[in-house]
Amino acid sequence: KVPVGVKVKLAEQWLNFDSLADLWNEFYAQYYRDFEYPYLIVRFEDLTFRQYETTKTICECAGGVVKPQNMFKYIIKSAKQGPGHGKVSERTGMVEAWIKYGQPKQVKGGFSDEDYDAAIELLSHEFMESM
Repeated sequence: KVPVGVKVKLAEQWLNFDSLADLWNEFYAQYYRDFEYPYLIVRFEDLTFRQYETTKTICECAGGVVKPQNMFKYIIKSAKQGPGHGKVSERTGMVEAWIKYGQPKQVKGGFSDEDYDAAIELLSHEFMESM
């Protein structure tokens, strides 16, 4: 478990981090630790497997009016468009995402023992507990 430095460009500025876990911790710390206004973090899995329910909850949380489920429009093809999103043939649509991410629940989420242990050690416990 030797962290590898990461250099990323955010908002036209190059930033250095001790590791990918350090980048993740610092990115989310801007929401849960540094700002005093409400924020919402939505899990990818919820948008993949519970599109209507998740969208409805977010809309209601923000004070919006939700259309009935029979009027909800599912995006079946990849929602990503344009040349910056790779080859069209390699993009993941809704059904492909269900197949790719819909494996039976694993205790360690498919991570190797080494990666799982590193996540426990390196990812922010403060952030995880706040969720």
